Amino acid sequence: MSKIIEKPQVDVKVIGFNSQKIYVTGEIKRPRIFPVTDIPLTLIDAINLAGGLTEKANWRALTFSRDHHSESIRLDNFYRNGDISQNRLLKHGDVIHVARNDSEKVFVLGDIQTPGTIEVKRYGLTLAEALTVAGGINERTANANGIFVFRMHDNIQTGIIADVFQLCARNVTALILADQF
Repeated sequence: MSKIIEKPQVDVKVIGFNSQKIYVTGEIKRPRIFPVTDIPLTLIDAINLAGGLTEKANWRALTFSRDHHSESIRLDNFYRNGDISQNRLLKHGDVIHVARNDSEKVFVLGDIQTPGTIEVKRYGLTLAEALTVAGGINERTANANGIFVFRMHDNIQTGIIADVFQLCARNVTALILADQF
């Protein structure tokens, strides 16, 4: 440059690291590989740039991997409560994987109109919603005090297999409780 410009000053800025990448996989509308650039990229930004999550995505948690270590990121805490601690600043080699929500379902059984399986949607499912989708209890033969919820216990090593909850639905106020459960 000194042959053309007298006392040139040259600034060099790296705008892209083509060899450095971030991976977004799984139940994403457009799974992608993002190059690392001079513009910082967060986990939520990467998901949004990849088109967001699909209908079958597990909205509760995703797997975030960095340096051969994986952790579960609670998306529901971010979206419902604004918990920004769930939103990581990404760097080279990070992998964001969104699993399917196949295991997010409940079984509605017993003396109800339509027994079966109900998928848990993005923001969860209340007991009242589950009973409504199943058509409600059989009013002629069902015992309204016999509505039970069995939930797998988080720590089976304690010897407790499930937590059991009972709803006594003979009273109208029970439906308010069912909508909160």
